[in-house]
Amino acid sequence: MKFKQKLAFLLIFAIAVVPLFVTGCVNGPNDDIHTIENASELPPSFNGEQKNLNGLRFTVLTKQDRSATQAFNVVDLVVEDNLGDSAIVAAVSERNTRLQTNFNVTIERITNTDPNTEASNAIMRRDDSYSAFMLTVQQSLNLALNGALVDFYNDVDYIDLEADWWDSAIISNLLLYDGAYLALGDINTVDDDCTWLVLFNKNLYTEETGNLPTVLYDVVKSGDNQVGGWTLEYLQNLASTYYRPDPNNANKYDPDYAGTGTYSVYLQDEVATVLLQASGNTPTVLDDRSAAGIRDNISGNDAFFSAFETVYNFMGGSDKGQWLLNMNDVTASTSGEDIWETIARGTFKADRTMFYICHAGTINLVRDMDSEFGILPIPKLSDQQMNYGNTIQYNNASCYVVPSRSYSDPEADDNAAYVLEAMAYMSSSEYANAVSPDNDISLKYAYRETVLKRKATRDDESMEMLDLIFDNRIFDLACALDINGINGVIMTNATSTSSHNFASSYESLPDMETELIKLFENLSRR
Repeated sequence: MKFKQKLAFLLIFAIAVVPLFVTGCVNGPNDDIHTIENASELPPSFNGEQKNLNGLRFTVLTKQDRSATQAFNVVDLVVEDNLGDSAIVAAVSERNTRLQTNFNVTIERITNTDPNTEASNAIMRRDDSYSAFMLTVQQSLNLALNGALVDFYNDVDYIDLEADWWDSAIISNLLLYDGAYLALGDINTVDDDCTWLVLFNKNLYTEETGNLPTVLYDVVKSGDNQVGGWTLEYLQNLASTYYRPDPNNANKYDPDYAGTGTYSVYLQDEVATVLLQASGNTPTVLDDRSAAGIRDNISGNDAFFSAFETVYNFMGGSDKGQWLLNMNDVTASTSGEDIWETIARGTFKADRTMFYICHAGTINLVRDMDSEFGILPIPKLSDQQMNYGNTIQYNNASCYVVPSRSYSDPEADDNAAYVLEAMAYMSSSEYANAVSPDNDISLKYAYRETVLKRKATRDDESMEMLDLIFDNRIFDLACALDINGINGVIMTNATSTSSHNFASSYESLPDMETELIKLFENLSRR
């Protein structure tokens, strides 16, 4: 095992709360470990070493969920009485059974209404009840910054976060110094659910424009890996031309009532940060020129301010209410109404909005609509932009992290890395291709190919779009951590109904690089 270098925990956490636990597991410990005969059943990082984990209960702390109207249910860990698609249930069952048979380990889920606080408290009390935590990217980064988590690059063996079954683009863009503390990829699905994209109502698009949906797909493809293509200007020209106002409210759709009018675009404030990141104009850039290994990409950068103006011209100003509905401006018409279900998704399904900028998890929540819908990437900000880009919701996308237990059982950290690597590999299409000629046992395959592509989407072009979206993701550490409240500064100014004050708002904030150095001070430089 590699030498572990850890600082003392400098954690300041909320007062402990009494946890509410629900446990789910698959099968029981098996003392008779199966000897793997096919080398393809082991990840290459194992170097042929097959561990008998002696009936290890691999317990994972997660949030408590089970809602048919939200997209971020944890359905990829264990088989429970859950909301998972049958293909996902089958894939998870197959994977966990193979893990038990091959490595003598069982996977268990322990839920909590406030997993972030429970994780923090467990670390403070040196509680070894949890083998790993499944937390949001944002929560996980904050724990890592306090020196509480295992660094998968430097602290443990048996895990290769650059392998194809890990989301290496996310991991490499969210490094803390040279340390990698987040594990996400084929092993889980919520990070894919949280990927931003654009849905469009094919029926409404054809009715309003007279064009077949293939026109939009062709526009996207024309800009794949080259300038031009699907841009914000192209979307705005469509949106500002094709909308039908609510007859009960003169020239404007009433955001406080579902009404009968038709908008061209639905979105929310957060789309401002999404558009900027997708264009490559991220608030920070990974770099070796600052003490924290990351530099401010806003101050003195004309390209960033130009990109911001483009976003503001799309989302802000007093005239946008004619064709654009920002869901953050909507007030429920009745007490307790779910505006996302009744207005955002409800009216999209009812052929009353053409474009809906949302996350991939929305696909499964609208796939029961009668009309046809299609999928597009987040548009480019400029026709000079070479590639499309799509980011994630950092405060909802989940990842695996491992609390450092070097104080009690150093081998536990390596065992956790071993199990995560095996889980990720056995969830991948690479593993499925190696051991199954039918390629039907992969969690990745079940999620992308079966749940999204074959069941939710309704044309081959949307399947191509999903591949383009997932293969071109962009991430930013400042947005993930919301350093200096940067997300709110961007959103407030980009959605202003009058002129914005982004430059002065940003200049009034503490120096970005100084704040980053403060955040990193609890981590040693490797």
